[in-house]
Amino acid sequence: MSKRLYNKIFIKRQQYKAFTLAEVLITLMVIGILAVVTIPSILQSWEEQATVAQVRKLYSSLSQAFILAEIQDGTVKDWGWGAFATAAQNPLSIFLKHMKVDKICNLTKGCFPDLVYKGVGTSPALNYNTSGSWARARLADQTSLGMISYSTACNFTRGSYQDVCGAILVDINGDKSPNQLGADAFTFLITTKGIRPYEGYNCTIHIISSENGFGCSSLLLKNGNMDYLRK
Repeated sequence: MSKRLYNKIFIKRQQYKAFTLAEVLITLMVIGILAVVTIPSILQSWEEQATVAQVRKLYSSLSQAFILAEIQDGTVKDWGWGAFATAAQNPLSIFLKHMKVDKICNLTKGCFPDLVYKGVGTSPALNYNTSGSWARARLADQTSLGMISYSTACNFTRGSYQDVCGAILVDINGDKSPNQLGADAFTFLITTKGIRPYEGYNCTIHIISSENGFGCSSLLLKNGNMDYLRK
């Protein structure tokens, strides 16, 4: 085979291997569409699992603090629920002795963002920075923590629990958004048998509309996801 003929065949083959500009543009467009569709979903899934892990870790810390508080200060019934948020020695101060705390605000402002939280659905929740029912604190990791008394005798009923003393609300990222129940704010019950995920109503319906979303902590820990926000 002559060199001239060989070069001609080689060039011909090379022409068949090359992509046209139109083919390259179409390929890039398809890749771009796939990226737009899949990347937000991947990021959302990653952020959601990070939230689940953070809530589980916090639940463990709250449970450990409860156990240590009972060892040091006696049964939870004796923590002074009648003097809640007013006396120097109240349930919040007793409980927080066993957690890493940045500051204790009690009934004063400063430990929660000064805004009305979103509920799940259309009902707004409360401004936990100003609500007179919640004693407040800020943990060392900047988690906002609020505590409320439900019963001085620790015999309040919520769901399957008939021995409830009060509840704890935590905002796992403090002042940062979205400041929404079930998204970055989660509620736990303080019972005579320990800390429990808030139970008694589903995630969106509560007898008090401003508490729509209180039950999301139970669903999140049980299912390991936040599908309730997409319903």
